[in-house]
Amino acid sequence: MSETIRSWLFGVTAAAFAAALIKLLNVRAGMKTTMRIVTGLFLLSVIVTPLGGRFSREIPRFSQLDRKEESAARAQAQAAMQSILQTTLQRQIAQIAQEAGAEVLRTDVVAEFDGSGCINIQSITVYAACDDPEKRRQFSALLQSSLGGPATIQWDEMNEALE
Repeated sequence: MSETIRSWLFGVTAAAFAAALIKLLNVRAGMKTTMRIVTGLFLLSVIVTPLGGRFSREIPRFSQLDRKEESAARAQAQAAMQSILQTTLQRQIAQIAQEAGAEVLRTDVVAEFDGSGCINIQSITVYAACDDPEKRRQFSALLQSSLGGPATIQWDEMNEALE
């Protein structure tokens, strides 16, 4: 199997994983139909990307694709996956904060792709504001249990936006 087909299959698999992750993390009932359509269109576009703009009298073989285009497409797919992961985690953290009565000012997620194409979350930092110590404890506990791993919470003590 050529490297180009392998990378295309990797992209399709990564897109399917991202779509499944978004579907699992999306809990709002009103958004489910919209998210299904968006993730379906995203998955469809990833599947047909190698065909776009490549039709002539003959359909060229995948091995004719330029390696630079392949590398750029892989980088774009990884950037899209990281963006989807960041957005999904931000929405989940915002919902947890709302349940606990805290306000999320910003969320930073550091993630990398390893050699096998898996996303490894290096760190999650949540910048939040809340005056009530009990609500802070509740938010921290909900966040740790929901994310299934450690997350750093920076509290805004002076009610100023953290930079």
